[in-house]
This record gives sequence, structure tokens and C-alpha cells, in this order.
Amino acid sequence: MTCEVLARFMEGGRWDAHVRRVLKSNRRNRDELLRHLGAELGETVRVSGTDAGMHFYAAVRNGMTQRELLESALAEGAKVYGTSRMWFSRPAPEENVMIGFSAISHDRIADGVAALRRAWRG
Repeated sequence: MTCEVLARFMEGGRWDAHVRRVLKSNRRNRDELLRHLGAELGETVRVSGTDAGMHFYAAVRNGMTQRELLESALAEGAKVYGTSRMWFSRPAPEENVMIGFSAISHDRIADGVAALRRAWRG
């Protein structure tokens, strides 16, 4: 049944149109998030992996451990993710977090970055 539904969705280019909409939305969110991070946190945050599609890495240079970064962000209402499970050959850098942007609504990005600024800069 699931395969049949997917096949119908793919007929007539509906799947392609859906993928294009998602990609456009993700690019828009990523660009807005990067703009706000630069304005709010400046040199405190260095980003990498911005072409990954749904997330990027942020090295936060404020002396906090990854656990402190995650906990302080969550306390301010922003969810970011740890990177330790992504590193296999060596320990994950303590100052790195992963920031996702595909699941946040575009109009909440500014508030989310403001929460990160409060969490990471005080």
C-alpha cells in the first residue's frame, strides 16, 4: 500500500515539485539563519558545512563545553544538537554543535538566534 501511494505521488512530477519546494525552503532558512547568526553572534560562532542541506556545524568560541552549549541553548528555548556521535576516529571538538534549519519555520529564526545569543553570550 505504501509503495502504491508513493508511486502515485511520483506520477506527473509531483515528487519533483515537492523536492524543489523543500530545497528552496531549506536554502531560504539556511541563508536567514546564517545572516542572523552573523549579526547576533559575530566572531563568537564560526560555521562550516553550510552546504549539507538540513544542518551545519557551529564552533562556538566562548569557553563552554558542548554539554554546556546544548543545555544553555535549551534553557533559552533553542534546540541544537551534539556532534559526538558524528566523530568516530577522534573525540568531537568540545565547542562544536550542529544547528538544523529544515524543521524551523522561517518566521521563528530571528527569535531562535536571539535565544542562542542569550545562552552563549549572556
